[in-house]
Amino acid sequence: MDPYILIELFIITFVLGIMDSAYGQGYGTIGTPLLLLIGIPSKTAIPIILFSQFILGTMSSIMHHRLKNIDLSSRKTHDTKRFMIFGVTGLISVVAASIIGATLPSIIVRYYIGIMVTAVGILILINFRLKFTWLKASIIGIISAFNKGLTGGGYGPIVTGGQTIIGVDGKSSVGITLSSVAIICLAGFITWAVVHPVPPMDMLLVTALSGISSPFIGARITKLSGSLRFKYIIGSIILILGLATLAGIARS
Repeated sequence: MDPYILIELFIITFVLGIMDSAYGQGYGTIGTPLLLLIGIPSKTAIPIILFSQFILGTMSSIMHHRLKNIDLSSRKTHDTKRFMIFGVTGLISVVAASIIGATLPSIIVRYYIGIMVTAVGILILINFRLKFTWLKASIIGIISAFNKGLTGGGYGPIVTGGQTIIGVDGKSSVGITLSSVAIICLAGFITWAVVHPVPPMDMLLVTALSGISSPFIGARITKLSGSLRFKYIIGSIILILGLATLAGIARS
């Protein structure tokens, strides 16, 4: 592989890894289009994103737990229960989406994700709230995992934003999103690897390195942020991601 492509790949995934480990979103939603822009084919870009975010999510969950942004110390904590809900409900959804990812027209998927993410961002910023239930959490997990398997993106904005809407603290929602995305991405990557050729090993190693290192910065950003301000930062980022997705479709 061209060393310049590998350098660009590391820079992209490292910077997005900091953003994702800090705010629980943006890695696949921004990363997949950027990898396409530097000349990596979609059937290589998506499994690369899935693999590297598995590494990123695993390291991020460890860091967030150590910094007490989340509590995964036992099966009885609310954070652990939410992690299990999003992980279990997402597994079937991400596998199904990864299988059909090569057949559904990409423009339909991009419109769907763009509209959904934009709507979630608006709901957070206007302080829209729903009562937390495990059914609502399960629905959020299914929808977001389907997005992830289909395009490599669209998981974080829905899970992080969805948790915020149903009353979960912003820092906790980020930590749980990152913990559950590790399982979802591993399942998605394995499915893509079965259906499509495995991406080049040097690309996987470069993105794994960025996934290991970036959470050391990102998780500390979460720790130092105030809760109310953090909620509005999350809402703003989600809204921007949604509008950017729709704008990208309009220009194409």
